[in-house]
Amino acid sequence: MEQAVEDMWAWYQDWAQIARVALPNKRLRIHLGISTASPTRPQEPEAPAAE
Repeated sequence: MEQAVEDMWAWYQDWAQIARVALPNKRLRIHLGISTASPTRPQEPEAPAAE
């Protein structure tokens, strides 16, 4: 059973590497679970307008 798990993991890693090259759309790669979203930068509050 352990050999089967190792074989499946090797297959997944190979598939993920190919998919990263073949799929330029990062959102799709995130959906497939082979990429992660980049952390978003917190938006700076707008400065009050000078009157």
